[in-house]
Amino acid sequence: MKVKPFLAGLVALVGAIYLEAANVDVPPRPINTPNPNFFGLIIGSDSFVSLEIEIDERGNVSNAIVRNSSHHTLEKPTLRAVRKWEFEPAYRNGKPVASKIIQPLTFGSSLLRSIDEKAIPLYSPKPELKQKLQEVEGEVGVAVSIDSAGFVTRVKVLYSNDQRLNLPILKALRQWQYEPAKRDGRAVSSKQIQPFTFGAKTKYDGKEVLNAAANSISVNPINEPPASLAKMDRESE
Repeated sequence: MKVKPFLAGLVALVGAIYLEAANVDVPPRPINTPNPNFFGLIIGSDSFVSLEIEIDERGNVSNAIVRNSSHHTLEKPTLRAVRKWEFEPAYRNGKPVASKIIQPLTFGSSLLRSIDEKAIPLYSPKPELKQKLQEVEGEVGVAVSIDSAGFVTRVKVLYSNDQRLNLPILKALRQWQYEPAKRDGRAVSSKQIQPFTFGAKTKYDGKEVLNAAANSISVNPINEPPASLAKMDRESE
């Protein structure tokens, strides 16, 4: 793997999974995200840290833990930075409430560093799991390469705690279609990490929450391909 010194800090805040309390109307939105400092470290192009972040009703980070990472040396600098992050808090019935998200961060990509807007999922079919996997608890993170037309060109599992989930996830992701990333107002190729969680309901601050395989804390996926991308797909046949 090609590696290089990393000087600029955080490259991309990519798609998040939010663990949503009942009846939350608006998920949290990051508004101030200081970069971690990796002085003296060598960062590969697929380097990442996946975090579980608790956000209070004021939008401050009340707790953060590492769930997965490409290398343990990235974890402490990332945690130090993330604990200083500020969010627009989640809202329920017009009032701010505490929330929790799983946020993957990517580092070391010169391509992503120059992107102004990340790719956004427009068509995102869910993985189809066999009956015996319906109750499995698992977490999988996949690196997704997206071309300038919004189509997925490559998928690679970065971490997985249950290998049986990998194939259904990769099969689903290959069908996803995106609003492509933008640089200087033009569509460009990009790469980002898409996390998935599966499992039963868990407890958070005394309330039931769901492990929701959302695509982003700010995107509502649709169930059918957008007309423009569907047309492009037909023309390429």
